[in-house]
Amino acid sequence: MITEAEQKATSELQDLHKTAADYKECFEQLTKEHEEVMAQMKSQVEELSGVVTAKDEHISQIEAELARMNELMKESSESPDVTAELARLIKSGLTYSQLYHKYHQTAEQLAVEKGESSRLNDCLDTLVKEIDVMRPQVTQLRNAYEAASSMVQKLSEQLKANLQNLDDEARKAGESQKMAIHYQKETNKYRVENEDLALQVQVLTKEIHVAKDVISNQLVSFKDIQELQKQNQQLRLALRSLSEAQEASDKSGEGSEKSKALEMELANTRQEVGFLKQSRLKQEELVQSIIKQRDMYKRLVNRRC
Repeated sequence: MITEAEQKATSELQDLHKTAADYKECFEQLTKEHEEVMAQMKSQVEELSGVVTAKDEHISQIEAELARMNELMKESSESPDVTAELARLIKSGLTYSQLYHKYHQTAEQLAVEKGESSRLNDCLDTLVKEIDVMRPQVTQLRNAYEAASSMVQKLSEQLKANLQNLDDEARKAGESQKMAIHYQKETNKYRVENEDLALQVQVLTKEIHVAKDVISNQLVSFKDIQELQKQNQQLRLALRSLSEAQEASDKSGEGSEKSKALEMELANTRQEVGFLKQSRLKQEELVQSIIKQRDMYKRLVNRRC
């Protein structure tokens, strides 16, 4: 019975441990995927942020250069310094047409850079919106992971407690088995002793019965109390009949011979009744002695058991 309980408990613990391990593995995989997605999105955001920052710096540089060129073009006729700057550019090998062409190229490049910056800002806004949309899912996954971790912890503690209980039950089962073997040996020993005592009691009882039969046959004229009572009743009836006959004889005045015969018969009957009473007393004493011997043997047997 204990072995079946141990096997059942072991099977349940194995199933519980397997379920906990599968549950933990599933959530670890989900957590890993979530961390990878978040890391990828974070990397993309950082990359786009870097690109946007670089574009903004480039745009700022181009705008500054255009502003400087516009200022130079506007103030070319008013400021000697601007004239000197234009003279410097012309001396570098650039003509007014080239300067104008460079100005338009710079303006077009600025427009392209602004468009790219706007597109990157839109992408960045889209990623931020996606992150905002995914934030509840991430929170839900985090809460589910925390709940799963807590459940795995509880299941692990329960598994540990069940294993401890199983060890305790196995230890108790071993102790119970040892005690059962010990008690079985004691029982076998007492059974042998009881068989010996029973055999001794049988021999003693047989001897008592033999002695009882010898005493009964030698001392009394009856076999048991029931026969003694029957004889006593018969003698009482005979005594009553003789008494009634004696009284009737005395009243009728019959002869002395008949009266003497009745008196002798009455005396004999009374003597026999007395003898029967003594025999009954001896029989009762013998029965009491046998009962005492029986009780003594019974106490002896109980003490040995």
